[in-house]
Amino acid sequence: MRTAAPRAQSEAPARVAASFAAHYALLVTVGTLPPVLRERFGLAWSDRQQRRLRRFARVVRCLMAPVPPPLRITPALFLAYWATHRPGTDPWTRRPLGAAV
Repeated sequence: MRTAAPRAQSEAPARVAASFAAHYALLVTVGTLPPVLRERFGLAWSDRQQRRLRRFARVVRCLMAPVPPPLRITPALFLAYWATHRPGTDPWTRRPLGAAV
């Protein structure tokens, strides 16, 4: 009889993936701000981070180049549709039920 895997082992890949995604989300978010805003917000930005951002952008461009445009935008279209048409949204205004106008 097999026992269930300990919770820590089953969550480990998800934590690694979430950490990886959060790191690059922060890199892109801060890196694409104008330098003036980074200074005003007190966000540090180094040449090393700039190189990482450019390298990440290059990898994304290379990976997305062979993907046909309809497949590139389909996930975003699905999310936008789901956000406005999921259960609990008003079909006339496409806002969550009870939301202020």
